[in-house]
Parts: sequence; C-alpha cells; structure tokens
Amino acid sequence: MILESGQNYTRDEVQSLLAVPVAQRDGNWDTGYNRFQDQLYVFCNVGSAGRTGPDYDNRWDGDELIWYAKTGTHVGQPLIRAIASGELPVHMFWRANSSNPLFRYEGLAHPLQIEGTRPVRIRWGFHRAPNGTAFQPDQRQSSALTLSEILGSDGRLFAKSEFGPVHSGWPAVSFSSRKIAADFSRNFRRGRDFVLFVGTGDPRSTEDPAHRRKVLSAVTFEPNAPISTDQIVPEAMWTEAVERWGVRWEWSLPVTESYDLAPFPDARVVMPRTYANLGEFASRGRCIPVSAEDLPALLSLPIERKVIDVRTAVSRIVSMNPSDPDVKRLLSQLAMGIQQRIQQSGQERISSHPFRKGPNLSEIIASLNQKWAEQGGRCLLCERPIPLRPSNSLLKASPDRIDSDDKSYAADNVHLTHLGCNLAKNKASVDEWKEYLAMLREDA
Repeated sequence: MILESGQNYTRDEVQSLLAVPVAQRDGNWDTGYNRFQDQLYVFCNVGSAGRTGPDYDNRWDGDELIWYAKTGTHVGQPLIRAIASGELPVHMFWRANSSNPLFRYEGLAHPLQIEGTRPVRIRWGFHRAPNGTAFQPDQRQSSALTLSEILGSDGRLFAKSEFGPVHSGWPAVSFSSRKIAADFSRNFRRGRDFVLFVGTGDPRSTEDPAHRRKVLSAVTFEPNAPISTDQIVPEAMWTEAVERWGVRWEWSLPVTESYDLAPFPDARVVMPRTYANLGEFASRGRCIPVSAEDLPALLSLPIERKVIDVRTAVSRIVSMNPSDPDVKRLLSQLAMGIQQRIQQSGQERISSHPFRKGPNLSEIIASLNQKWAEQGGRCLLCERPIPLRPSNSLLKASPDRIDSDDKSYAADNVHLTHLGCNLAKNKASVDEWKEYLAMLREDA
C-alpha cells in the first residue's frame, strides 16, 4: 500500500489502503487521529470548525502547520512523548472545509515545537516528496538527515560559541547587547539560515567534557523579535544563570527549529578555520559566518531533529512575524490603524469616534496574522483574494467588525475584507451581506 503526497483521500479510503481490520475501523479514525501499527494518522480541519467536538485553532504558518491535539492532552502522556521523541511516524491529512470528506495527504510530519498547553499545541514541519511520489506507511526515515538537507540551496550557516547544545531550558540564541542581536538578525531568514552552537574549551563554562570544542546544535530562530531572555527561558533557569554569571546574555532570539549533531564532531577537525575565528576577540558573544573552506565537511554531517518546549509568550512572538515581508507590512499597517481607532475612542469627539475596545498592538498583529492564515488571504465577504499591493484602492485589505453593533476589535469580532466590500457592507449583518451579494451574482 502506498500514500501519495498531494493526493486526496477519505478516511475510509485510508483505512482500506492500510487494510485496517473491520473491528478496528471508525472510532478514533473519525475523531482526529489514530495510532495503527506503530504509526500515527492525523486528520484535521485547518481554518474551519469541525463538524463534531471542539473547534481547534489549527492553521498554516507558511509551510508549517500549527495543530492542537485532543482536549485534555498534556506533554506527559505516552502518545505525546512518542511524538516528541521522533520515533513515531506521523502521517498528516488536512482539509479546509469540514463538509468535504476528502483530506489532502501532506506527507510525513515532524514536530518542530511542542507547547505544554492543554490541549497540547504542536508546530509541524514536513518531509515532503514531490506530488505523486509514494510513501510506504511502514517506511522509516532510516537514511541520516544531514545539514545540507535542512540548509537548502541558498541557506547560510553561522557559528557561535555556547556552553552546550540547545535545549528546552534555554531555547534561544542569546546576546549581551540588544544591538548585537538586532544587527545579526536583520538579514537572517528563519528556516533557511542556521546557527551552529560550538562548545567552548573552558571547563567553567562548558562543564560537560563531551561538549567541549564540539559542534553541538544547528538552530534557526525568529529574527524579528530580539526580546528579553527572561521571557524565553524558564524562570528557574534564568534565576540560576543570573546568580552564577550576573546579568549577561540579556537579549535573545527565540529558537523555532533545532537539530543536534549526531554524534558531536570535533570542531577543530570539521571546521578548523571557523573555530579559529571564533577565538578572536571580535567574535566573542557574536555569530560569525562559517568559512567557505569548512562548508563541505560540515554539510555532510548527520543531524537529529530535537524538539524543544516553548513558552506561550514565545509562540505569540513568532505568530506576530509572518515569513512573507509583504504580508507582515500589510498586517502591521492594519494593526496600527486599529490601535489608532481604539486610542481615538477615548477622546471627547464620541460622535465621530464611537467607543471601541480592543487588545494591545502585539495582540492585534498576532490576531491579524492568524486571520490571514485562516482565510487563506481571501476576503471573508466576497471570498476573493486580497492583493498585497493593489493599484485599486477598493481592493486594499480592511479589518471589518463582524457585528457592527459590537464596537470591540476582539479577535472573534474581526475578519479581513476588501475595503470596497467593507464599505458596501456598512452596518449590515454578515447574513444580510450574503443575501445582497447572492442577488448581485444572480444578476451578473
């Protein structure tokens, strides 16, 4: 039996292809996900409410899928631990319309982040094969993953001295100066560029002898958010670091994807030029480009995916930064416009600016990014694409309050529309608008 990435299947078709015994069919297969023969098959709705059970906020963020497990799940459960270990193959099927019985098979998924919420939230990446390429359901990823595979054809590699490998206790690339962090991150591309953590040779810093002078981890991070390190690392870990070292590494960039070298190679052997450069005074506490002469040896090194837990605050920061710069620019402009209306609501000209309540700017940006992903970049009133740089001003993006009588800009009362559609809808309800639009389309 084979599954083909990019193809559509019903749940029944998948069970038939897998030769699931009749007595084991349906049940969990119809409620989100099911484990069968030591593999997990996930069927999820993305950007739409399910037909039964809770409505989860599953959504795409670029090529990554943000997904919620079943109600009440937590990171201590055996299934979630098996997912986190990477030992359990996960097959991902999704659909945008809960009324459609067909699910698209996206391929084998691997967890990039697991957040300890209830239910558990997982950010998935994918080992995609070209459309039409077959995946055997009993296939294990036996061939070693290498640095070259995650870096891609145009990715860049940097190096930084660190005390140890990346881990959930310190899921960040940290700096002593906000300016150093901001300068380095300015042209960094999340998911395409990576930083190698290289263990120091100082036993006071790198306590584990197995980590000294070794290439330890490869990480990528959210480049648009240099934030205070104590917002990223667990409180106990930050307190311990301050007590031991003082207030150093105060600014950080949150890691979004991480790998460990397997095993840890000697940096003096596989990257001698770069390792020597790290020892220069000007390189201390900074990320430096990997020397071109060291790249061939490094790119062939085997790596293992490493799942790290992230705090809710970090997840929000990442969601505030869409990977498409045009989308980010658009959503930032919309968010600032909403914030301005909220601020104006407190002025005396109540008749001109009716009272509007809403969240702060960071929450607005995160919410709009989520809406953009859920709507697939389409206007929720006419269901047509919203252009990012339209020449016609009526096609510009506009935030519309779903219930015009509710002056709140809360997430559940806002969707994205064309400016022209928003103006035409005015104070009408969504149902009234749909009735009006149906009449226009009938006459067209």
